[in-house]
Amino acid sequence: MLLAMAAFLSLEAATGVMMTYLMQPMIDRGFTERDASILWLAPVVFIGIMLARGVAIFGSTYFGQRVSNDTLFGLRSHLFNRLLHLPGEFYERNTSGQILSRFLVDAQNVSGGVSELFAIGVRDSLAAIGLAAYLLYVDWQLTLLILVVAPVLAAVNRFFGKRLRRLGVDYQEATGKLARRIQEAFDAERLIKIYRGEDHEARRYDAAQGRMRSLSVRVAIAQSSTVPVSQTVASLGVAAIIAAALWRGSQGAMTAGEFASYFASVLLLLQPLRRLAQMPGISQKIAAGLDGLAGLLDAPLERREGKALPAPVRGEIRFETVSLHYEGRDSAALQGLDLTLAAGRHTAIVGPSGSGKSTLIKLIAGLLPPTSGRVLVDGMDIAQLSPAALRERIAYVGQEPFLFDDSLRENVEYGSWGSSENQLRTAVQDAALAAWLDSQPQSWNLMVGERGGQLSGGQRQRVAIARAFLKDAPILLLDEPTSALDAESQAAVQQALLRLTRNRTTLTVTHRLGAARDADWIVLIDEGQVVEQGTHDSLMAQNGRYAALVRTQSAEL
Repeated sequence: MLLAMAAFLSLEAATGVMMTYLMQPMIDRGFTERDASILWLAPVVFIGIMLARGVAIFGSTYFGQRVSNDTLFGLRSHLFNRLLHLPGEFYERNTSGQILSRFLVDAQNVSGGVSELFAIGVRDSLAAIGLAAYLLYVDWQLTLLILVVAPVLAAVNRFFGKRLRRLGVDYQEATGKLARRIQEAFDAERLIKIYRGEDHEARRYDAAQGRMRSLSVRVAIAQSSTVPVSQTVASLGVAAIIAAALWRGSQGAMTAGEFASYFASVLLLLQPLRRLAQMPGISQKIAAGLDGLAGLLDAPLERREGKALPAPVRGEIRFETVSLHYEGRDSAALQGLDLTLAAGRHTAIVGPSGSGKSTLIKLIAGLLPPTSGRVLVDGMDIAQLSPAALRERIAYVGQEPFLFDDSLRENVEYGSWGSSENQLRTAVQDAALAAWLDSQPQSWNLMVGERGGQLSGGQRQRVAIARAFLKDAPILLLDEPTSALDAESQAAVQQALLRLTRNRTTLTVTHRLGAARDADWIVLIDEGQVVEQGTHDSLMAQNGRYAALVRTQSAEL
């Protein structure tokens, strides 16, 4: 496709040069020599050149758009595939607004800039070379004056190019912040309305957009200044060339046709020179886009190699002196934690907010590596296991289950594609979702909406539980699975969870101590360390921290 684009661009450049070349014989033979043949030959040649030029412009535009789109779509696909395989640390450091800006702004700038740069590099370089060669052919001495202008133009372009790159980076960062404001307003719609934050959010948006507007004006000034300054410098050179050409013509060194053709070539040369003068600015725009994409393109991918867990997987999980420090936080999430989750046992992790409970889930799933220490599954360090092989043995249900804007079947079957109808039916029955499913006219084809917005909180949670039933993994991770539900929904979901946890190594993270009572073993964590552990009855008998928390929560009910 690039070859086709280059061919049409070359033809476009050639037809432009041929137009100026045609002027010399047309004027000299038609007006000076009175050659009658030029009367029919010139129009025929002119029409032929214009037809060829029209075809060339159509072809170069069509293939240019194809190249730009293919580059954009290919780049975005590459970025998306990388995004899917980046480690958990990347998601901890970057916001969704920043990532969206990379996809929507930086990728567009790079793909569009590359296509534009290629077009200028081929068409305008060839046109400039062809016109310059013709000018040298007509009068090489006169043409040498152009070389005086070229270094000045190059200096102007370098100055504006550096400034454009700096502004381009700032503009893309501002775009990411604006995208984040829009996304936050959408995600926090209820909070904003209930707390009457509309005016506050509007001011925050205006501030972000004001920054973007200011930068866009500065970018526009820098871009628009490049062309007139370059043209002014070029025009001074052209004026000197015209004066010299008129003088040489008066001395008989040039015919009228040669002067007209030479003058037209000089004027026509300004257009490709102007576009060539824009190349540094376009290059800086591409460079700024690549700088923005560097975080995605250069980020190390998640490790894929490693050993597989030997079958059958028992599911014993052991933390050996595990510490974890999140980047940018003063205190450690976990500090020298030692803990064993017995195979096939349901363990509940309780403790105050920020004590490190949810961090355990990230470590077990291999989403974050420990800063120090080891996490072992069936005696094997997960750092030596293949992440894919490890996660194949894990099912997960979170506090706010994520449902894709797709059918109910796709959401239940996610991760277990190709399941039979009987397997799907059993999963929804175990999740206490079958009666509701049977009442829906669209049945499995029901579209759940963005983030499952067409379903109630309890229904969304049971879809996530059905998904976990269908996967039938030996290790089950539950992160506050009932904390966002009302009492009625919680009771139905709790029964489904009890069925789900049977004969699996289950880790439940919860702040509801009532939910922890269903577990075989309870671990109280605070400040990243194990404070107490045991059964509910044994911990109550100890009359320690856990018992105090139970009494506090009971008093609050």
